[in-house]
Amino acid sequence: INFRAFGNIITGAGTTPNPAVASFVTTGGTGTPNSITFTSSNGAINTSLGDIDAGGGAITFTALNNITTSGVFSRATNGGTIALTSQSGAIDSTAGDLTTTTLGTGTGGTINLIASGNITTRGIFTNGNNGSITIQSNSGGINTSLNDLASTGSNNNIALTALQNIVTRSIFAQGDRANIAITSTGGNVDLSSGFIQTGIDASQTGSGGALTIRAAGNIATGIISLPNLSSSVGNVGTASLTSTTGSIAFTGISARRANGNGNGGTVNIQANGNITSTGVVSFAGVPSIFSLTTGVFSAGNGGTVT
Repeated sequence: INFRAFGNIITGAGTTPNPAVASFVTTGGTGTPNSITFTSSNGAINTSLGDIDAGGGAITFTALNNITTSGVFSRATNGGTIALTSQSGAIDSTAGDLTTTTLGTGTGGTINLIASGNITTRGIFTNGNNGSITIQSNSGGINTSLNDLASTGSNNNIALTALQNIVTRSIFAQGDRANIAITSTGGNVDLSSGFIQTGIDASQTGSGGALTIRAAGNIATGIISLPNLSSSVGNVGTASLTSTTGSIAFTGISARRANGNGNGGTVNIQANGNITSTGVVSFAGVPSIFSLTTGVFSAGNGGTVT
């Protein structure tokens, strides 16, 4: 399904399971739905009145100016890619979530948002291996504070990059080598309205990924957790917070290995200004920053904190 226009593209109403635009395979059928593509070479794209659902196919928005959406979904045996690119405008998906997921044990699709201006979203969710989330604002800021960002599966990364401020709610990257990278080259990073977690839960195997937060200005976070709760061998991930000209404030940071063998993670915090823990997260009396290995049958070393 292709929408192409020199000027603006506007679609009608409809919510899943009866979306405004859909590509799907009926119950009992086989195969993968075709892709859905919106291209405006000199205008804007607005699908905020109704959902877009490709049922596992790829969904692509490309516009010179602003892109505004409601819910965008691609869910099947393998999740399809969702890509929104505004060459000189902003992206606003606050009217609905962006979701790509496997409905079985297949791969997840990636979700990529790239804009010249501000990017504002509601929830963004990927489920399935290799289902990463990338949000990039080349000259504006990023605000995802209306809902969470979550990616579950191996090799699933979440990356947010902006020239100006970045504001989020909770961010989860759960799975083997699942990394989170948040970078504001000219502004602040405010993650204080939620918590950040990247690691391995009890049903998964592998090692945790890296959490990296960098800002020119201030960094504010709630709880940061890097657990590895798997009973198999695997290490905890690392956390690095760096502010080049500002301060860093956080509630607590945990890099904990439990139930299996492996090492605790490394925590590095560096700021030009103050570094402040605004609360206490405790585990058996341990204060707000800790890296350790626990468990009756666990073996490994705690990581370093600098």
